[in-house]
Amino acid sequence: MEMTVFLQSDSTTLSERSEIWKTVFQTLRNAQTTLDTQISHDALKEPAVADLQLTLSATGSSAKSAILSTALDFSQEKLSGLVSAWERDLAPTFISSRTELSDTLEKDALACLSAVLFQEELVKLLTESQLSSLLDILICIISSASCGDYPQSTCQLAVWTLSSQKIQPTRIIELKADRIIAALMSCLQSNHVNLVDGALRAFSRVCMQSSYFSQNVSSWFGIVMDLLFSAETSIRRSADSFLSLIAPQMITFSEIHLEPSKKSSRSSSGFISKFIDTLSAHSNDGINMMCAWGHVMIAFGVKLHKTESLNTLLSIAEPNFNSTRPAQRIAAFRAWKRLILNFSLNGHLFYSKRVKLILLPIWHCLRLEKKNSVRQAAFETYMYLLVHLGRRSMPLAGFLENYVLPTLQYILSKGTMLEILLLALADLIDKPAEPISQDATIMILDSSAIDLSGQICRYIPVEAWTQADFDVLVQCVSLSLNRLEQAQEPCYRIWTKICDFTQSLLKLEIDRGRKCMLSIVKFLGSLVQSESVSVATLAMELYLPGVTLLSFEFCNLFSEDIDMFKYILEEGVGFMSMKLAPTTLDAWLRFSKEILAMIPEGSVSENVIIALEQVETNLATHFSKVNTVQDSPAVEESIGSLDNEDSNDTVTAIEHADDSALLDLDSSIQMDFLQPKHSFTMPDNSLHKVTQEKRKSDITATDVRPVKRVLANDGREFTMHLKKLVQFQEDLNVMDANEILRVQTTLVQLMGMCCERLSQ
Repeated sequence: MEMTVFLQSDSTTLSERSEIWKTVFQTLRNAQTTLDTQISHDALKEPAVADLQLTLSATGSSAKSAILSTALDFSQEKLSGLVSAWERDLAPTFISSRTELSDTLEKDALACLSAVLFQEELVKLLTESQLSSLLDILICIISSASCGDYPQSTCQLAVWTLSSQKIQPTRIIELKADRIIAALMSCLQSNHVNLVDGALRAFSRVCMQSSYFSQNVSSWFGIVMDLLFSAETSIRRSADSFLSLIAPQMITFSEIHLEPSKKSSRSSSGFISKFIDTLSAHSNDGINMMCAWGHVMIAFGVKLHKTESLNTLLSIAEPNFNSTRPAQRIAAFRAWKRLILNFSLNGHLFYSKRVKLILLPIWHCLRLEKKNSVRQAAFETYMYLLVHLGRRSMPLAGFLENYVLPTLQYILSKGTMLEILLLALADLIDKPAEPISQDATIMILDSSAIDLSGQICRYIPVEAWTQADFDVLVQCVSLSLNRLEQAQEPCYRIWTKICDFTQSLLKLEIDRGRKCMLSIVKFLGSLVQSESVSVATLAMELYLPGVTLLSFEFCNLFSEDIDMFKYILEEGVGFMSMKLAPTTLDAWLRFSKEILAMIPEGSVSENVIIALEQVETNLATHFSKVNTVQDSPAVEESIGSLDNEDSNDTVTAIEHADDSALLDLDSSIQMDFLQPKHSFTMPDNSLHKVTQEKRKSDITATDVRPVKRVLANDGREFTMHLKKLVQFQEDLNVMDANEILRVQTTLVQLMGMCCERLSQ
């Protein structure tokens, strides 16, 4: 007799039926294992299985369904027999007096049911009426959690079955939605932790299957909200995770509604008041209360807009930012992100009063908070606000002046935060990207600040800039000077775009271009007077090369142009007084000579000419020293010692070479390519024309000078790598010490050629 027929027979005992259910369950597991094995990589060695793989690829789930049906010897008729058996063995009326055998039978039948409903291919073989009947069975068992018709363990297994089912179409779920909500709510009010956790997982599953549950949030939100204040940590976390998971569905449904009218606002306020009372009752439990507060913001969305309830909720949240407990202040900022998300619905966030309301506790924290963890939470909330503001079309200058510049001033002492914010700012002007969608903003609610910075996508190209945009960006760069070492990369990107904008104006709008050029030089001139020599030097090394790449293509030279050039050259005297890398000095020297070629002779003061001559003389002296150092006896002695020693003594020979010779050799690495071809001479100014080679006006990503220039760094690093190369030459077993030194010379020449190309 077949198993399905045997299960429907009245002559079978409870123990026999239980064994049959176990057999069916094991058969299901074996069938799934067989399927997994057949499509695995190792099994593809067999031709028959390879054919099976092709079939699976071509037909998808229908092939899987056929395989499972064959392995199980299941058909729709036999599945119908199983449904009848489940209806019999799991019905409360079947068991009048509960025994241990009856409990075992129910568990075995439920285990088999969960295995079938988990297989999407088998679920498709069931009719809608059969699926509806099976759902009724599960709902009946789950609902009995409070009345005791079934053992607690059986109820938990039924809840687990509901959480793992893959029933399609979803309208079957929707038809049972109200009963499912009622059944799960009874479980959520249970004292059994495992049952509550399981019910939340099952609720998550059905919410993902149908939007009906999110649309009727008022019917269950209060009970789930109470779980956020549970004494059990696992329950609180499960409730928080559940509400976070279905947040997109709740927000989506909330956005469908238009802005509420005054009449509906009053009714909404009355409806939400019970949740406000719950929050107020748990005001002493600030951390969990703010967690619940944030979920209220998401659950009711636009229903809160322009209502008295919103003002009440804000008054509940405010004291938590001033709590003496850091964890409570962090929880307040986490909830504040939910307020930002709520305000973003229907454009409510784009009212200036709303933004100022959100920024108030953030700026207060960034300015005065001493706990780094709390400051970090506030900064993450601020970055999340920028993500939403980036979705709004507004002038760059207004965006920076209102939301970025004040924050920069508060985080100047925090290198990491400053770098992240400047990276986001650099992306705004340097990284083409589409604004993030509303759905995506929900998914990144609890992301880190660095991850959020990559989502602030509101590309504003140089062509769209205004003079105000330029001025604010220069101000941002200026504010960041003292933390430039931690934020070189974003500052360099911003400065490059500033130079690009200036170059474009010098071509198209001379008057505005002249103004931008003077602003840039004035900013660089302020570095000369800086109290911190190291900061000023680093900034000059980073920013000055971008200026030297600018070109002037004036057909007619006006007095304003001559005044601008004179100002540039006079400020340049201060630049050349700083201890800059030879590459930077050489670039400025060439740039200055090009300017001198454009203005009448005698237009600049003698101090400028003397300073330029002194710089070129110093460079020439250094170059002369470089030319002679390569023939230094100390270097020759080191080479000779390398020839006479075996590979084990190579390191000793290098380390005992004359240190001064090594340092000079390091200098030669930096300076060899800068050897001047002639001494400094005043250019021919008779025609007042530019004779220099034309520079590129558009600085592309491949053309820009890298932030960390190899030859601008200390040459000792190169020698260190050379020593390591010699040290491990025995392991390389490729070249001897002389060959390594010849490689060094070749590398020096190549590096010099590359840097010469970059300086042009």
